[in-house]
Amino acid sequence: MPAVFEPLDRLGRSTRVLLGAIFLLGSVALGVLSAGPPRLTLVNAAIAIDYPWTRGAAALGAALAFGLFAACVPRPRLRLLLLLLALLPTAVGLQLLLFRVEAADAGLSARGLLGSTSLAWKEITAVSLLGGSVLVQGRSGSIEIDTTDFSPEQRGVLERSIARHVGQGGTGRILTLPD
Repeated sequence: MPAVFEPLDRLGRSTRVLLGAIFLLGSVALGVLSAGPPRLTLVNAAIAIDYPWTRGAAALGAALAFGLFAACVPRPRLRLLLLLLALLPTAVGLQLLLFRVEAADAGLSARGLLGSTSLAWKEITAVSLLGGSVLVQGRSGSIEIDTTDFSPEQRGVLERSIARHVGQGGTGRILTLPD
């Protein structure tokens, strides 16, 4: 077993169980704090949507607490599996910290864990309003905006802003509504 777990391996069973329970409860509490709708900022004709940094930090804290819970587990294979599961809230935390969508005069841009994409309004060919996302397709690529955390008002503001900008571009765009 790696030396990093050696101090925990020397603890008694009841101490490990107590620490594990504390870390697991902390992970759940921080996970709850990381949830919620993003922040919507309206600036003149532009909108910006992002998450407060506290949500991303809470998700990363949940990942750390879950990793510490995993370290308290005595079985090495289960410990490894739980440590791998701790990568999920880590990815969520990074996504929350990096997430930003902007609809401005120049076009639509989205940034996240997997990179960033920008589309000028005049190159947009289709906008699809899906159940949990808005898909904007252009000649040079597409942007899918995950709206599952958005409040209905926030999603409505985003949809109206995109529709207004696409409508002002004036080259016959297609709007597809969900079935």
